[in-house]
Amino acid sequence: MTDVNQLFENPLSYHIDWCIHKQCLAWSQDWCAMPWLDIIYTPDHLFKSSVETPDGVQGYEAKNGEALLLPPGMKRKLETHASETRGISIHYSVFSGIDLMSFYHLPLHISPPHSEDIRVCIEALAQLMTADNVIDISLLAKRHQLVYTLLNILLEISSIRPEAEKRLLALRRLKGVLEYIEGNLGKKISIATLANICCLSPHRFGILFKEIMGCPPHQYLLKIRLQKAMQLLSTSNTPVCDIAKRLGFFDQPHFTRLFKTTTGLTPTNYRKKIERILF
Repeated sequence: MTDVNQLFENPLSYHIDWCIHKQCLAWSQDWCAMPWLDIIYTPDHLFKSSVETPDGVQGYEAKNGEALLLPPGMKRKLETHASETRGISIHYSVFSGIDLMSFYHLPLHISPPHSEDIRVCIEALAQLMTADNVIDISLLAKRHQLVYTLLNILLEISSIRPEAEKRLLALRRLKGVLEYIEGNLGKKISIATLANICCLSPHRFGILFKEIMGCPPHQYLLKIRLQKAMQLLSTSNTPVCDIAKRLGFFDQPHFTRLFKTTTGLTPTNYRKKIERILF
């Protein structure tokens, strides 16, 4: 790709919502959407998933050392028998929160040897993340190494989208806007303010933003706020009303209605689903 070093002036970053290696009882998860990429490896028992893609609902199965990739934002449902499961929910981002994997076509089913490489990374990461919370630079370095090893595996089995290079180059024009949005989600953000950052009229800015991001600014703002809400619900005990206020929603009922429309679950039920997976 052209001028890669300039494209990634901001560091490539990641966030892990959860990482597990445990014995799971038989369970199922009805239709819902999750904010980040979920990867599930199963050494023995059958793991079924259905994913709502732009081409319709597609079904996948993993067993005997295979893995499933569950893309962020797509509604899916899961079902498994009792099994020893490895899994991770992870987000790789560039340009202040843009999903790196959105530039690639990801396979939803992975077979050996790549699934075995994924297993090794997940098991090692799960062990590191359950270690005592002490400041240890060597452990932090190992964690970073494993996370980017996992990214390399994902890129090896994925294909870059035809529009990816053009989109990455165009994203540089929105760098300041994306940073502003990321730092002000709890405030009312006007299109005029965002347009001013780019030195454009609101009309021209709206056209440019949709061309680059694939959706109008207000839809992108809602998407980012809901992703942050999913993250807070899965990684903290913050009350739902406080999450709604922190992320700039009008009130809790407004937040709950939009959240359920997007994920298929209320915020409270979403949190319960995540807790069932983890604990």
